[in-house]
Amino acid sequence: MLSLGKLLLFAARDAAYLLSWCLGARCCCGCRSLAVLAIRYSLVMLAFAVCCRLLAVLVLSTTAATTAVHLLSLSW
Repeated sequence: MLSLGKLLLFAARDAAYLLSWCLGARCCCGCRSLAVLAIRYSLVMLAFAVCCRLLAVLVLSTTAATTAVHLLSLSW
């Protein structure tokens, strides 16, 4: 059975991988940099998940919201 920490790490790593794969060469350098940052950020999420699960959930949701707002602002 997966613990919450492992589940959060898995979700962050996969989301970052899919984000970087979907963006590819079609988006600006800022978007690709954001995807690379998200990939590196998943290791920090593991540390948060081990120490404080609630904080990890809050940080992940804030990061997802920030990424969504950034991508939506590019389409306008």
